[in-house]
Amino acid sequence: MVFNRQISEEFRANGGRVGGMFADARFEDEHKTVHGLLEELRRVLDTGDPGSLLAEADRLVTTLHAHLDREEEIIVPLLDAAETASGGNRAGGTGAGGNGG
Repeated sequence: MVFNRQISEEFRANGGRVGGMFADARFEDEHKTVHGLLEELRRVLDTGDPGSLLAEADRLVTTLHAHLDREEEIIVPLLDAAETASGGNRAGGTGAGGNGG
């Protein structure tokens, strides 16, 4: 929750810009799109149509990958900045993109 608050405060303080990227309603729209794809996948699961299931799963995976890539472009710099500001390491310890998990 603290991290979400930090992101929100950073967006507001910089007019929606974080690390040179603009985070606007696009992310909210993408979340709604993912929600819709999950609903469609549930509907297809209920119908039992294997061909449609594969197509819907592929749509969901493709959309999620693209969305998560964009979110990562914003979140990793924020984590790095927070780590630097705190003078320490994040939980797990190796910095952004690390494998300290």
